[in-house]
Amino acid sequence: MPIITTYPFKNDPLANKDEIIISDSQSNDPNFKTKTTDLEVLMKYVKSKIQTIEPVSLDVDFKIQLTGLNGFGSAGQVIAVNQAEDGLEYVSGGGGGGSISVKDANTEVDPTKILNFTGKIYTVTEDTTDSTQADIAGSYNTLVADSTLTVEDVGSIQAGTAASTLKGNDIVDLLDKIFFPTVPPTYVQPTFVVGDSISSYKEVGTQVTNNLTLTFVNKDSGGFGGTMTLSRDTISLTPISITPTNLAPLPPQFPNSDPNISNNPQIKQTGTYSDTFTISNSYTAAVNTITYAGSANSLTGVQLQDSAGNLSGNPVQGTTLNDTVSFQAIYPYYWGVSKVSAGGIDFAAQGYTPSINDIETAIEAGSGLGYNKELLLSSNTITVNFNAASTGEWMWFAHPAVNTTKTRWFESTTAQGDIGGTAFQSASPTGGNDPNANLFSEPLTVNIDTGIWALDYKIYIALKSASTTTIELRNT
Repeated sequence: MPIITTYPFKNDPLANKDEIIISDSQSNDPNFKTKTTDLEVLMKYVKSKIQTIEPVSLDVDFKIQLTGLNGFGSAGQVIAVNQAEDGLEYVSGGGGGGSISVKDANTEVDPTKILNFTGKIYTVTEDTTDSTQADIAGSYNTLVADSTLTVEDVGSIQAGTAASTLKGNDIVDLLDKIFFPTVPPTYVQPTFVVGDSISSYKEVGTQVTNNLTLTFVNKDSGGFGGTMTLSRDTISLTPISITPTNLAPLPPQFPNSDPNISNNPQIKQTGTYSDTFTISNSYTAAVNTITYAGSANSLTGVQLQDSAGNLSGNPVQGTTLNDTVSFQAIYPYYWGVSKVSAGGIDFAAQGYTPSINDIETAIEAGSGLGYNKELLLSSNTITVNFNAASTGEWMWFAHPAVNTTKTRWFESTTAQGDIGGTAFQSASPTGGNDPNANLFSEPLTVNIDTGIWALDYKIYIALKSASTTTIELRNT
């Protein structure tokens, strides 16, 4: 018998007509034949023995498939139970009953589990454009009453902000307000200062020279407008020499921006003027103020950046800046110590009024009778270092009549008393009835004319020769 492998091959055998040769494992004669229809019965038997579990199925052509699915879906799709729950389907994005797997360093959630968002910050809402999707957000869902106000500034959240304003804020947005508040820039106004060289009182009627400096710095303005003026009281002073000087730029206000860059560089404009004049001798007040007024104009600056780098606020507007500086013109007071001698005060022999007249003459002459001139205010207490001896020396002093009258003298707690009287008193207790109290006479008012000015003065003279050092001449 030929070997099976030597037989020719036939395509499409005829059912119930063509035959095939088989080997029977249970017979001594291994060679048998059967019809193709008998083989079909054999295959049905084999099929009947194959068991499947939904959703896997086997059709009549021995095709194994998942119920309702043919081929493969598109990238990113997953297999999900359909809405009718009688088959499977491909869906996008894991919706329609899909699963989710969440895992971090410590926790793994099985895809079949439900994620429960606990705590106060999570909110889950239906997506406004796709009802099959859910939006999960972390928001500030505080239980604090809406009307509760914050008590301190925290970042850009100012004190006094109601809880209702903060409720529902996204957590990240809220933290940004705390850690990265948007801070507006600080605009620095231009500066203008008038300075002078006079640092002390000046005497009425004398000539003075005052060197003045007018200084303008632009800061956040648009710079110097080109006009600078100066006047003394009502007198305009011109010209002024103006010199520019570059200064260090304004530093950035915030780490991430330079809000001052448009108003840099900084330039100082310095105007100078030297004023020489004679102080008017028509002043009659105890203190007379002479004022210099200066001005400079500035241009409008540019808008600055806030901490987020955005233009913010109102730029510095162009304007006229003003400043003043002044000094005071006063009348001096005088004092002296004179011995009873030729050219001195002989109070006992001459009497009160002639001695006062002698002092007037010494003041107008600027010498004699131990003359001293003090260009200081005498409105209140005068302190004089007489250092007089009791051996025939007499003290005197004089001040403008517009100032307060001196009524008390004070050297120490054991040497003090009133000022008043006109009668000479001996240093001896037997020579007068009040050797200690009335050390100085009551003042006599006379008009003193120094040739520079003329003014009424009050002159006081010692009623006795006394040993003193420093004496305070007081109003009360």
